[in-house]
Amino acid sequence: MKLSYELSTALLSTVAIVLVQPQLTLALTASEVNAIAQKITVLIAQEEQQVAYPKYPIN
Repeated sequence: MKLSYELSTALLSTVAIVLVQPQLTLALTASEVNAIAQKITVLIAQEEQQVAYPKYPIN
């Protein structure tokens, strides 16, 4: 009887996971990513030239 209960619980859990999981998704192509990036890319201008040093030196 216990095996039947555990089996039905496992089966029900598996069915719930399959139903709740999101649908298959596809990645964007490189040209699609580039088109989006061109729309949202901005240039942040500085008043004076500054040099950025890494926080942790590269050895």
